[in-house]
Amino acid sequence: DGTVTNVRMIRSSGFATLDDAIERAIRVSSPLPLPSSPELFQRELRLRFRPLEE
Repeated sequence: DGTVTNVRMIRSSGFATLDDAIERAIRVSSPLPLPSSPELFQRELRLRFRPLEE
């Protein structure tokens, strides 16, 4: 159904405030929009935030 059920940080940015803000942003985005084809839906979605890279 697109509901975010778990958020797990694999590696900290080194800034607790940024880490918390990213986790909050992920949680408030729930439920995520579902793709048009159910076979495209994955049970795990990995997001990478690299704010210092261009």
